[in-house]
Amino acid sequence: MIKVVIIDDNAEFLKEVYEIVKSYFDRCRIPVMIKTYDSSQLLLYDLDEKIIYDIYFLDIEMPGINGLQLASDIRKEDEKAIIIFITSYLKYSIVGYELGIFRYIPKTNLKEKLVAALQSASSELGKMTEQFYIVSTPTKYEKIKYSDILYIYKDRKYAIINCKESVYKVRKSLKEVYDDLAGFGKRQFIFIERGYIVNIMQINKIQNGEVLLMSGETLHIGRSYYSEIKKSIAEFWSDK
Repeated sequence: MIKVVIIDDNAEFLKEVYEIVKSYFDRCRIPVMIKTYDSSQLLLYDLDEKIIYDIYFLDIEMPGINGLQLASDIRKEDEKAIIIFITSYLKYSIVGYELGIFRYIPKTNLKEKLVAALQSASSELGKMTEQFYIVSTPTKYEKIKYSDILYIYKDRKYAIINCKESVYKVRKSLKEVYDDLAGFGKRQFIFIERGYIVNIMQINKIQNGEVLLMSGETLHIGRSYYSEIKKSIAEFWSDK
């Protein structure tokens, strides 16, 4: 899940930025948690508690602690954080260079520039956080992105990993494959019946006892798994 914080002392503008950011991640089916603050001091409380975010949207001209000071404090806690200024004062862009500011967005061209910034920021985060499943055989060693896996099923002594463009066959049980998936991956992949594991991010909807995938494929849900599947999906998308 991507964690975003937006800070601006103008409540109306803060709401506008929130709605654009939320809409973007919803369209992309990327789980996101967004917090909004109308005061820099509130974010400083988070930083003091070691609560950090992936993307920071800051206004430069704010009462009390301005955006540049706040960006400096963020950098002390997290060198990799993506900091984006939304401002009417692009003259500060040179000053912010040493803070590694990801982008400056003029308030006069908010929606177009903000969406473009979100696309770039999402891509950058993907590079930093993308996880892989390793397929290792006597003749092959290959990394498969979690995001490319549609589902995995059992075929006798093998687990068949179906991806967007390829199929991989590994001599492991489904339980072994599931255990190989690191922490976040275990939450991203769920058993829908005894012989099938599905990538939650590839699920379009559940209906009539079946899972409909983004690829158009449908898979049967085991009756005893149904309630647990609904719970797992809800927890994954809400990061509970």
